[in-house]
Amino acid sequence: MKNQVKSHKKRLLAFLLAALIALCSILINGTAVFAADGTLTFNSGETIAYGDYYTTRMTFDGDNKAYCVEPLKPTPSAGTYEYDLLGKDSPVRKALYYLPGGYGYEKNIKGQFLGGWAEDDAYVIGHLVVAYTYAGYDADSGAFYGAPQSYVDKAVEISNVINGLPDPPNNFRAFIVPGDNNQTITGSWYQKPYGWIELRKSSANGALTDGNGNYSLKGAQYGVYKGDELVETLTTDKNGYAKSKDLETDLEYTVRELKASPGFVVDPNGYDVTVKSETGATVTVKELPQNNPLDLVLKKLDKETGTNMPQGGATLKDAEFTVKFYAIQSDTDPAAKGEIPLRTWVFKTDTSGEIHFTKEYRVSGDELYYVSGGKTPCLPLGTVTVQESKAPAGYFASDTVFVQKLSGGDSETLELYHASDVEEQIFRGGVKIQKRDLETREAKPQGGASFENAEFTITSLNKNPVLVDGKSFTKDQIIMTLKTDADGTATTKKDALPYGHYRADEVSPPQGYLNTGKISIEFDIVEDSKIVELTAENNSILNQVIRGDLEFVKVSDGNLNRLANVPFFITSKTTGETHTLVTDKNGYASTSADWNKHTANTNRGETSEDGIWFGSIAPDDSKGALIYDTYTIEEQKCKANEGMNLLKFEASVYKDKVTIDLGTLTDDQITIATTALEEKSGSHMAKPEKSITLVDTVEYEGLKKGQEYKLLGTLMDKETGEPVQIDGKPVNAEATFKAKKSTGSEKVKFTFDATALKGKTVVVFEELYQEDLKLAVHAEITDEDQTIYFPEVKTSAKDTDTNSSISCADKEVTLVDTMTFKNLVPKVPFKVTGTLMDKETGKPVDIDGRTVTSTVEFTPEESSGTVDIPFTFDATSLKGKTVVVFESVTYKGEEVAAHADLEDMGQTIFFPALATTATDKETDAHHAAADKEVTLVDVVEYKNLIADGRTYHLSGTLMDKETKKPLEVDGKPVTQEAEFIPEEPSGNVELNFTFDGSALKGKTIVAFESLTIEEKEVAVHADIDDESQTIYFPEIRTAAKDKKDGDQEALADKETSIVDTVSYKNLIADGKHSYKIKGILMDKETGKELLVGDKQVTAEAQFTPKKPSGKAELTFTFDGSSLAGHDVVVFEKLYYVSGKAELLLAAHEDIKDEGQTVKLTKVPKKETPKDTPKESPKVSAPVKTGDNTDITVYAAIAAASGVILLGAFGYIMYKHKRKKQNK
Repeated sequence: MKNQVKSHKKRLLAFLLAALIALCSILINGTAVFAADGTLTFNSGETIAYGDYYTTRMTFDGDNKAYCVEPLKPTPSAGTYEYDLLGKDSPVRKALYYLPGGYGYEKNIKGQFLGGWAEDDAYVIGHLVVAYTYAGYDADSGAFYGAPQSYVDKAVEISNVINGLPDPPNNFRAFIVPGDNNQTITGSWYQKPYGWIELRKSSANGALTDGNGNYSLKGAQYGVYKGDELVETLTTDKNGYAKSKDLETDLEYTVRELKASPGFVVDPNGYDVTVKSETGATVTVKELPQNNPLDLVLKKLDKETGTNMPQGGATLKDAEFTVKFYAIQSDTDPAAKGEIPLRTWVFKTDTSGEIHFTKEYRVSGDELYYVSGGKTPCLPLGTVTVQESKAPAGYFASDTVFVQKLSGGDSETLELYHASDVEEQIFRGGVKIQKRDLETREAKPQGGASFENAEFTITSLNKNPVLVDGKSFTKDQIIMTLKTDADGTATTKKDALPYGHYRADEVSPPQGYLNTGKISIEFDIVEDSKIVELTAENNSILNQVIRGDLEFVKVSDGNLNRLANVPFFITSKTTGETHTLVTDKNGYASTSADWNKHTANTNRGETSEDGIWFGSIAPDDSKGALIYDTYTIEEQKCKANEGMNLLKFEASVYKDKVTIDLGTLTDDQITIATTALEEKSGSHMAKPEKSITLVDTVEYEGLKKGQEYKLLGTLMDKETGEPVQIDGKPVNAEATFKAKKSTGSEKVKFTFDATALKGKTVVVFEELYQEDLKLAVHAEITDEDQTIYFPEVKTSAKDTDTNSSISCADKEVTLVDTMTFKNLVPKVPFKVTGTLMDKETGKPVDIDGRTVTSTVEFTPEESSGTVDIPFTFDATSLKGKTVVVFESVTYKGEEVAAHADLEDMGQTIFFPALATTATDKETDAHHAAADKEVTLVDVVEYKNLIADGRTYHLSGTLMDKETKKPLEVDGKPVTQEAEFIPEEPSGNVELNFTFDGSALKGKTIVAFESLTIEEKEVAVHADIDDESQTIYFPEIRTAAKDKKDGDQEALADKETSIVDTVSYKNLIADGKHSYKIKGILMDKETGKELLVGDKQVTAEAQFTPKKPSGKAELTFTFDGSSLAGHDVVVFEKLYYVSGKAELLLAAHEDIKDEGQTVKLTKVPKKETPKDTPKESPKVSAPVKTGDNTDITVYAAIAAASGVILLGAFGYIMYKHKRKKQNK
């Protein structure tokens, strides 16, 4: 029975439920319903308190943020809800885009307006803004219920800001879930808007790249960066175009080139672009093509000297070269393959033999290439050929084709082209000189004279030096000496002299000729391998033959009566020419025109008044009658000498315009002979000292025993034939004696000052007198026994490396002093000793306690010549010094010649010195900041140069003090050069080094300098420890910590202190240099200066370091109460303090450096959230969006359902009661 009852109950309940469902269906179908846009999963998280109220952290579909817009209603339960999308013009939609959870929050609101707010507080502000917006911006709607006034103010502020911001992108979606008795919920999906970037690349220098296959726009790779994150790589097509994929919008992207396309250089610039939603942002870039900035195209060099200074009269100017550019890569001449050049130019050289790639040097051809900007000439990538098309005067043209391939590199400006050194061979020729007699114009000497051994010098008359036999000769220097052969000719080799202008000078005439006439002639070498003939009558050397006269008195023997009208034959021993001379009534006869004119009855020979003349030309009364020769004087028989012995003897004419006194002629022959020697040495050499004594031993024959005689001696200048003059007076000596025998000898002594006789040769002439009658004469100018030589030496000192009188003070230096000697006795041994003298002190140069000397023994073949005396020594102590070489020549231990003149430039060697002071251009001190561009100024002071108009070359190199090797930047040493012509021996020159110093933090560099002349080093300054040459690049590092506990977290208190320890390196610790460190706090999130009360947080400290490396502390104290959650980074800068100026030397500013970073944390506080409001405020109805369905329909359904259920319940209870009663 029970089962039946239960069955009825179940049936009844099922019926009632079915009825209820049917009723609800009828009611609902009779009501209008709006379809939802979708469903979402809602969740209400932890409670967040604010003021006197609270909210919960609402999310949907995971972590997406949601907000309630009706704070006074209960929070909905977690679950799945249908939502409606908000329209594009909905204020709530716009607010959601810019609030936490929306894409626009980070960029537009967070940092600017909620930077100091914690995340929970920021969410509460978002909740208030949405509620306030939903309420139609009605502050009394309850949207701000329980919120602190600061929260309300911030919400209103942000609402106003949002109203002024741009509308969200069209694809931004926001929703609303209407509430009944619960809160209405709204929110948005975090959706990034998208756009794209278009890249358009072109050449920045089309003139350089167009038509050149070495350049292409295809294949360049660009990185698209969002901050430091690479989000995409673009690759350009052949037109330089590339397009990105979809990118987030309203973000700043940076486009950077990662890999350049062929021929172009990677663009170092970053291009910032903002991508807008659903549109493309175009980046237009002008790519810089690689090129080779070009100045020097080539330098012509003389092949023999290896320099760009032409020889002689030749020139390196106006040589023409054809330069061709091909747009291909080739190691050989493209023309040989039939290639056509893209451009062709013809350039000409300047006076230095250089061609520069400028319009000024261009003779003809195409337009030059220029780098971007159009000012600096350059060459594109490709192949360049250079070939000489026209040689300059005096040189052969080079037929070499110089090929250079320019194939690209890593930078815009390349240094692939290397100026070619074009070596050119100069023309060389020779000269042949012919001597001729001035009187006859014939190439045949007169009388006993000769054309052999005439000495000629060849002198350069060229502005430029010439190279002859490996030695360099400047203008007016004697290049070589020639001697004539028996025919009177002297010839050089056919390649002896370089192209140029020269002069041949006769410096020593041949025997029997004067050094007068036409003894100099200029000539030019203009053709190669050709001998210039100076042999014709109109262009040869013409000399005047020596002409003299003789005189005598004829007396009878015994009574010495003078004999008149005695004829004498005078006969040339060389030619046999004979003429007669007749004595006058006093027995006197003379050939001189001063006695009888040569032109008076020339050669009649009948009376004493008839003139006499030898030679084939017409008589000339201004000259002597007798040509240089030895003559036979033969007395002819006549009435006056009847019964007497006739005289026959010889006499020589050797002196021009001199009448030789043959003395008194008797039948008894009286002769004298002499031997002259220097008393001290007993030789024919005498040192030209203040006081010397010569002893002339006179041997006589034919004197009468017991008769008194007198010897009168005179010193004669062999060169001039005139008496030697000392202080304007002739040097004479005499001796009176009685002959003990008819033959014997007597000494005549000459004591005098010989200092003026250097290089002179003197001959002692003697005359023998009986009372006033001259009996005999010995006056033979060529008699070696009568001759005394006064040697002379001159020196010319040169450095073997520089081949000049300037030398580099190296560890090993070799000087060669070429001593030119004159008047030494040939074929006897001599010793020459050289000594280096300090010009300043006048004392011998002392090296390690020893005098620098050198000794050479030699035996001259001739009386004049040269000897080289080498000196090899350590000259490092002679920088800035001037030394003079003294030479002493000895014979058998006695000094016979010396050259010791401190003022003689030929003996002088200069050792230049360099001193430098290197400073940074910005600081004007010995320290510099490691910047991208650093300029160091090196002032080089030079001393002891030769200011003779020559050009000096100064080169500097920066050295790394630590490695002692050249400093390299981008793989290349940092060097600088300068050329100058000093006006004085001492002065200064500046070298400016400009380079990238960004990698030099903590480094020390030293400037080294080298000075050269004609490519020879003459001075160097390379002291790695020289402070004046040194530049310091300081470096700093920092470590920031909380002052309280020393860690890198600090509480954001009212008074927060951070201590930054700055480690410095490479300062100048000399007690004179002061430095200052300045620090500033940075906000890590924004990358900008941290502001507290609109003021920066800074600290500074000034100090004078005791050591180059050390530490200094800065303390930053500030109000950090509003900075909880911020990371602050300490930036530091190091300054050099110079007076009132502060010059930046180093900085440490790395926003990502953890060692510089301190985190500010929130000060903990306890706050209990309240679950319910204290009282319900009176609020106006909220403005709602979404479903507007009438709620009365649902109320009616609920009521009907209640009635049915109540009726069903009553019926069941009634049946149950009846059942009990029936029991």
